[in-house]
Amino acid sequence: MNDSSSEASSPRSDRVNRAKPGGGQKSALYGFLFVSALALASAVLCYLIRGPEVFAEVVGAQGDFLLDVIPRVGAGIFLVGFLTVLIPPEPIAKLLGEGSGLKGLLIATAAGVATPGGPWVIFPIVTLFSRSGADLGACVTYVTAWGLLSFQRLLVWEIAFLGVDVSLVRYTSGLAVPIVAGLLARRFMAMVDGPRPARG
Repeated sequence: MNDSSSEASSPRSDRVNRAKPGGGQKSALYGFLFVSALALASAVLCYLIRGPEVFAEVVGAQGDFLLDVIPRVGAGIFLVGFLTVLIPPEPIAKLLGEGSGLKGLLIATAAGVATPGGPWVIFPIVTLFSRSGADLGACVTYVTAWGLLSFQRLLVWEIAFLGVDVSLVRYTSGLAVPIVAGLLARRFMAMVDGPRPARG
């Protein structure tokens, strides 16, 4: 009975495990330490060169910005965890996984174009894709499509400020970029991983 109960609970356990931070924690720690060292060095130079008054102004301004960012980042982190548990990985792996080919990149492009919001939305979603089996090419395509071809940005910002003609020229000239970026990412990963042994 214990075996059957553990087997029944394994899918839920797998999803909870996927919701935990992945194996990139060490590289993230190195990046954090590097940026922290640069920030500390900049703070010391600012204090010594520009004086304590300017230093205090910078600390106050950036402190307000930090208080504004922390809730958004926290919401994004929880969004990743809950979506990872709620959404089964199999459909994402099938649509955006290693064997999805050009179709997977087209789907990732369409998803990036349709995704509204800023980085607080996009990066939790691409993290979900990655944890659910999407390959690097699809993830790169998704982020690139959002950055270049977001439909919300086109309607709300670009057409309003640049006009229809300039916006459409800019938009159509970048239509192929997400696909190319995804293909290059897959090629790069294939070069890094090396040839796979033939199956007997």
